[in-house]
Amino acid sequence: MKNNRIRNITKYVIYLFNGKGIDPTKTRVMKTLYLIDLRYYETYQKTLSGAKYIRYFYGPYSEEIDKALRELEEENEVKVISSYSATHDTLYYCYQLTLKGIENIPEIENSLSKEEKKIIRQIVEYSAELSLDELINIVYATPPMTQNVEFEKRIL
Repeated sequence: MKNNRIRNITKYVIYLFNGKGIDPTKTRVMKTLYLIDLRYYETYQKTLSGAKYIRYFYGPYSEEIDKALRELEEENEVKVISSYSATHDTLYYCYQLTLKGIENIPEIENSLSKEEKKIIRQIVEYSAELSLDELINIVYATPPMTQNVEFEKRIL
C-alpha cells in the first residue's frame, strides 16, 4: 500500500531542490527529510511526513522514504541520474522530477499547511547550502542520533 503523504512530501522536497538547480542524491533527500521531520516533531510530537527512522549505516534511514523513491522512479515521476564524485570516488544517484512528477505539485502544496510549507522550505534552503559531508555531520549531531547508538534502533 502506498503512503501518499510520504511520497508527496518526498516529491515536494525533490521539486524544491530541482528549483534551485540541484538534483539531490538519495542521501541528501533522506537526511533533509529527517531534519524536516525532526523540526516538526520538536513542536508537534509527530513527524511531518509520517515516516519512521532508524539508526543505520549512514545515519537516519527510513524504509518508507526509500520505498517512496523507488515508486516515484518506477512510475516515471522522477528520473535517476548517475553522478560520479572524484572527491569521494563514489557513484551517486541523483533525483530529478519528470514532467509527470511535476503535474501534481500544486495539489501537494495545497495539501500542506502554511507552517508545514515553511518548515519544508527552510530546511531545504538550509540543506541546499551544505556539502553532503556537512549535512551528514549535522544529522549525526542531532539528539536522536547522539542519544541512540544502537544500530537499526528506531530514533524518530
